[in-house]
Amino acid sequence: MFVLMRTSRRLLRSSFFILLSWLFTALIPAYDRIPDIVLYNGSIFHLNNTYPFDSFLAGYQLYPKYGNAPMMVTRRGQMDGTENPNFHIANWIIEDERLYLSSIDGFVYPNFDAWYLESIEKSLDSINSEDERRQLTIEISHLKQKGVRLHVVNAMDYFFPNRIPGQPIFAYWFSGELDIRSQIQNSYTTTKPRHYKMTFFQGVLQSVKPL
Repeated sequence: MFVLMRTSRRLLRSSFFILLSWLFTALIPAYDRIPDIVLYNGSIFHLNNTYPFDSFLAGYQLYPKYGNAPMMVTRRGQMDGTENPNFHIANWIIEDERLYLSSIDGFVYPNFDAWYLESIEKSLDSINSEDERRQLTIEISHLKQKGVRLHVVNAMDYFFPNRIPGQPIFAYWFSGELDIRSQIQNSYTTTKPRHYKMTFFQGVLQSVKPL
């Protein structure tokens, strides 16, 4: 009987996870990753297919690659429907020929179970079936009995716990090219969008090429 209950819980968890993944994948195409934003010379630009924080994350053990490891998502309790398991949106500043990380739109959970607990708690209000609500309530109780707690941390606080609040972080980890483009404000704007390719080494600007 106990083995059957554990099997049912695993199936419930698996089914719920698959349902959430399918839902958000359907809503947000896997290839449609929101670009990072950078402030340069007083103007706002979008980074084109470049995500400097990815190279920072390469040094961290995060879910799902590392099993029961911390898990980062952009929106609390939700999947983002992208192929990147650690999807995030970052904001940057280029100032004094240096690249700085000013903020990250993201939250870090201690592990998958913590994310899963918050996800099913959020889903209860939208479920009409009493049977499904009862099963999820049992699953929530089971997770809490296991000692699962949320302890959700803002991504900036998680990765840079000793930072001064509001102070940007020098992006010493990033070496490579940034392709930045300004955005046309509306269809009546006649100003041509500005486009630059920049080369950085360990966060320090090496060259700027207008395109």
